[in-house]
Amino acid sequence: MTYNRQPREAMKSYRLLRIAALVLRVAVGCVFVFSGVVKGVDPYGTVIKIGEYLHALGIEWLSPLAGVACVALVSVEVALGVALVVGAWPKIVASIVLVFNLFYTVLTLWLAVANPIGDCGCFGDVVVLSNWQTFWKNVALLVASAVVWVVWRRDSGARWSLWTTLCALVLTAGVATYSLCELPLIEKFPFGEGVDLRALVVAEPAEQEQSGGVVCRNVATGEVETFDLNDPAWWDESVWEFVKMEGASEPSDDRVAVTGRDFVLTDGQGDLTADVLEFEGTTRMVCVQLVDRVKAEWWSRVAEDIDYALGRGERVVVVTASEIGHTTEVLSRVGVDVVNVEVCNMDITTLQVFLRAPSGVVVLKDGVIVEKRRI
Repeated sequence: MTYNRQPREAMKSYRLLRIAALVLRVAVGCVFVFSGVVKGVDPYGTVIKIGEYLHALGIEWLSPLAGVACVALVSVEVALGVALVVGAWPKIVASIVLVFNLFYTVLTLWLAVANPIGDCGCFGDVVVLSNWQTFWKNVALLVASAVVWVVWRRDSGARWSLWTTLCALVLTAGVATYSLCELPLIEKFPFGEGVDLRALVVAEPAEQEQSGGVVCRNVATGEVETFDLNDPAWWDESVWEFVKMEGASEPSDDRVAVTGRDFVLTDGQGDLTADVLEFEGTTRMVCVQLVDRVKAEWWSRVAEDIDYALGRGERVVVVTASEIGHTTEVLSRVGVDVVNVEVCNMDITTLQVFLRAPSGVVVLKDGVIVEKRRI
C-alpha cells in the first residue's frame, strides 16, 4: 500500500496543477479579451494614449504610426485572449502571452516610479487604475501566465480553436479600423447623439459663472495653474493640458475627467456657449482640433460642406483648438465664406471627447446632437 500511495498522490497533485493552470489560462485570456475590446471600441482614445507614451519616451516622431499600432495592439490582445480561452497554439500562445506580460510589467513599473502619465490606459476609459494598481495587476498576470507556460505549452490545440482565434483577430481589426477611420460604433462619453446640450451644459450657468477659471497642467513640468476663461494663454495645447473647470471635482488618479460643464466655446471676446446652444434651428459645428495638421484635400471637402450648409440656411460654427485668426485665414484660402461662418475655440481635451476624431462635423437641432460624422 505504501508503494502505490506516492504515484497516486503525485497524480493527484498533477491533476490539481492542471486544473489550476486551466483556470489561470481562462482568467488571463478573459483579461486580454476585455482589455482589447474596451480599447478597440474607442480606438481614437487609444491613439491619444499611445501619443502620450511616445511623448513621455521622447519619440513623438513615431506619432503617425499610432493608428496602426492601436489596431495591431487591440487585435493581438483579443486574439491572444481568445486563443488562451479556447486552447489554440499552446506553445506559441503561452510564450507570446508570457513575453507580453513581462513587457507590460516592466513598462508599468516605470510608469509607477516615474509617473510620466496619469494612468496606463490598459482598460481604456472603462476601468481606470492608478499606475501602482496597474503594476501589481500585471505582476499577478505575469505569475499566472508563467504557470500557464510551464503546464500548458506542451499540449496540442484543436483545429477549430485555430479558426476561432483567426476570426477574432480579423473581426477585431475590422471593427477597430472602421471606428478609427469613421467614428466609434459605441460612444460612452457625455456628448453622444441624442444628447440635449442645453440641458447638459447650460442648465448650470450659475456654477459655471462661479467657477471663474480653467485649471490646466503644464505638460512639461506638471505644474497646475488657473487661467481666466477668456485668457488665450491656456489654449496652447503644446504647453497646457486642460484638467477641469475651477470648482469642479478633482479627477481621480490624475485622469482628465471631461463633463458637460467643460463644454465651453469662446471667440476671444467672451463665452459663446449659451448663444450657440440656444440657437433655434440647425447648427453645423465643423470641428478640427489643430488646423495645421489637416490635409489639404480635407479642407476642400470642408468648404463644400460649409457651402451646402449655408445654402440650407444653417448656422455654421467652426470649432478648433488652434488660434482663431489663423483658422480664419485658412478658411478664407480654401474659399469658405468667412463672413457668414463663426470661428470659436474649445479646449482640445474637451474637443477630443466631444468628437472622437481629429476632425469632423457635429449637427445640432435646437441644441440637441442629431448627427456626428467624419468629413
